[in-house]
Amino acid sequence: MFNPTLTTLVAAGVDEQAGGASDIPFEYLEYITPVTGTYHIAIGRFAGAAPAWVQVQVFSQQNLFFATAERSIANPAESSNAGMLAVGAANWTDTNTIEPFSSQGPTMDDRVKPDIVGADNGNSVSYEGPWFGTSQASPHVAGLAALVRQRFPELTPAQVATYLKNNAAPRGTVPNNTWGYGFAQLPFLPPGPPTDVDAVAGDAQAFVSWTAPSFNGGTPITSYEITGYTSSTPPVTKSAASSSLSTIVTGLTNGISYTFVVVAVNSESAGAPSTAAAPVTPQSGLSLTPTPTPTPTATSTPTATPTPTPTVTPTSTPTFTPTPTPTPTASSTPTFTPTPTPTASSTPTFTPTPTPTLTPASTPSSTPSPTPTPTPVPVGTTPGMLGLGAALVALMAWRLRQRSRPRP
Repeated sequence: MFNPTLTTLVAAGVDEQAGGASDIPFEYLEYITPVTGTYHIAIGRFAGAAPAWVQVQVFSQQNLFFATAERSIANPAESSNAGMLAVGAANWTDTNTIEPFSSQGPTMDDRVKPDIVGADNGNSVSYEGPWFGTSQASPHVAGLAALVRQRFPELTPAQVATYLKNNAAPRGTVPNNTWGYGFAQLPFLPPGPPTDVDAVAGDAQAFVSWTAPSFNGGTPITSYEITGYTSSTPPVTKSAASSSLSTIVTGLTNGISYTFVVVAVNSESAGAPSTAAAPVTPQSGLSLTPTPTPTPTATSTPTATPTPTPTVTPTSTPTFTPTPTPTPTASSTPTFTPTPTPTASSTPTFTPTPTPTLTPASTPSSTPSPTPTPTPVPVGTTPGMLGLGAALVALMAWRLRQRSRPRP
């Protein structure tokens, strides 16, 4: 390898390549370029005949100025192992155009390579953002191989590889040295077998019912084939629409036992037959109990979201707080010295009226005593308190009259 000015040899391989039994026709150069530029690789012949071919590969982000796509396939993609696939790359946004860096065949011994092409330029969890290369296309094909192995666990690696090649989307005449067998894809599969097959005998007929397969092969079921087998007569076959899960098979021979099986069919092919129903024997005059009802194509029933029942919060019963009866403020009862009560023939009913100010006759200079004002009875006072107040007022008025009388 020479520097950009072709003045300095910066790296070289010095292994013996004389074609001897111990010589390995392989050289590896590693060089970190100190400056940007175009570096040159030269291969020289020192002795002997020129080899039939020389293969040069560069493991960097730069391409060779002189590059040939033909026979660029290299180890280990050139392996002849039947269970191993060499994978080319095509951008998933345009799966009809091969990536320019995707290696092509044939191998040096003229075998067709690659075997198949996968998609690149996708995102992944382990590598943020889209990225390119056969190193992304190969894992995509490996994922398809895992799905095939899951569906057909009995297949060997070579059979899985053959299955993928046979189901690839062709690109041109296949196989070829650009696409191999084409762009990798998985086909639709035959549907699984129906289940729960049951038969009821009638007069020269039978009512047969079943449950749809749990696996439709990736494409809708188009019909069902119902076949009744006997040990002595040819089988009787009837077709039913994909929307039906039961039918009446007519044209049977009374007195002969029939065993029924059902097969689901999609756009790919007929699937595996169901497990046979219990044998039934049609008889003259025997009527069918069930009536076949076409079952429409099942649609997913939305799961009803239960409406939550509102929790009834009981209304609190108001607590009655009685209004307290105001307690009357007791007026202080005047303290007085009782005097003998004169004997009276009858007690006059006294209605208190304002008492005028009396001027005593005997003592002109003395200051007259103020006339006490009757104490008002507060609202809400009990009848007993009213009586007591009236008695006190009457007593005070009586004493005032006694005091106002002239003394003998």
